[in-house]
Amino acid sequence: MTNELLSWAIAPMGYVARLWLEREYGEGKNSDLVLMVRLRDPEIGNEIDVVFGGVAQLRFRGESVALTELVLLIAEDVSDRGWEGLSYRVTDAEEEFVCFLCRSIEVKGQVS
Repeated sequence: MTNELLSWAIAPMGYVARLWLEREYGEGKNSDLVLMVRLRDPEIGNEIDVVFGGVAQLRFRGESVALTELVLLIAEDVSDRGWEGLSYRVTDAEEEFVCFLCRSIEVKGQVS
């Protein structure tokens, strides 16, 4: 199976309304970085939250990034690579403003 078949769009096209990072602490004082992105549909104004758990190697392109232009997130299944529980490589398909690895992805329904 090729990586193209393992890639999929996380959420419909939209603009970033909010982006935030949190550190979650589990048993044994292990911690996970959690990235949350609220995307807004520019036409009807609905918003959805996308929560990425166990984030690693988070990179933004350049010193400043126009995150309002983050319109399509793509997840590639990399679970077969044995990267210590990391399952997905996530990128912005249009400009690659952001790129990271993560363990889990949860898309939450309409929030507004």
